[in-house]
Amino acid sequence: MPLPLTRKARTMTDNLMLKGLQELHAQLRGETTSFDKWLKECDKVVSRKLGGIGLHDLPDAAWRDYFEDGLSPIDAADCAYDDQWFDEIPSELWR
Repeated sequence: MPLPLTRKARTMTDNLMLKGLQELHAQLRGETTSFDKWLKECDKVVSRKLGGIGLHDLPDAAWRDYFEDGLSPIDAADCAYDDQWFDEIPSELWR
């Protein structure tokens, strides 16, 4: 049987759910979301590291998970390299 959540945990969970719903609603309205802006920053980081090769030129990574985990675009790009691209991109190119 799961333990009951504290008021603070319930509030944090509710806030995360609300943020996700707000993002989804904005996407459905065709608006640019904070995830979209964050992902563009990730694309810039990757493109700088790889001399113009961007996210859409590489295998998929867990971008939504990285975003929801609160990673910065730089940290997310490094995680994507470690998780998805390590075997495909030589480490000397990933600076």
